[in-house]
Amino acid sequence: PANKDEAKARYGSKIEELNAFFTDKRLPYELQEKIRDYYNHLWQSSLGHDENEILNDLPPTLRTEVALFLNHDIIQKVPLFRNAHEDFIRELAAQLRHALFMPDDYIIHKGEAGDRMYFISRGPDELLDDENHPLATFTDGSFFGEMALILSQPRTANIRAVTYCDVYILKKHTFDMLLEHFPDFREEINRILVARKEALPGLGDPPPKREVIQTINAAETDSGGEGNGANDRANSQNDRAT
Repeated sequence: PANKDEAKARYGSKIEELNAFFTDKRLPYELQEKIRDYYNHLWQSSLGHDENEILNDLPPTLRTEVALFLNHDIIQKVPLFRNAHEDFIRELAAQLRHALFMPDDYIIHKGEAGDRMYFISRGPDELLDDENHPLATFTDGSFFGEMALILSQPRTANIRAVTYCDVYILKKHTFDMLLEHFPDFREEINRILVARKEALPGLGDPPPKREVIQTINAAETDSGGEGNGANDRANSQNDRAT
């Protein structure tokens, strides 16, 4: 109870600070409400705690243990990491960063540079077509965008948060740094990249048509490639497209 009272006091102080900021900057009312809603969500979901801040305050060993507890299972669902050594998984988990997206936020925009992948901790996301019609839904435990770690291609689809969405992010430069420390796994990634280039000779050109993407997905599934439980279809459709 004491901890909750302290958190409540911090929340009240933050709201007072925000109100002063709104008055000083004369923000539009609708924008004020969005910001209040965001902080209200933080309060209701985690008593206002910032996960990244808490983890950064921990010593490296403890930080890795907590990160591994939070993310181990979802990391191992990713076909790209299926043959990775457990030490690599530990290091990768420690490098993931938490982010929160609000309802209707675009997590990925079609055409932007792909330089990170996403692991969904909580909250559904939608894969959208060019008219913003939902094609598939990503739910808790899903992932998308892993090919951005090894291919330099623009995103070819939009992904939007349906509700508040907690995700973990792995950036390409972080992934590249990890590969430097794990040369054996780097060779595995190079083999995957060569296979992708053979399957899609035009890598670096305009994105392949959906029919080609589906053909490649089917071949990988047959050989033990893509898959993510109830979200197989969503990840299979989207990974090469994002």
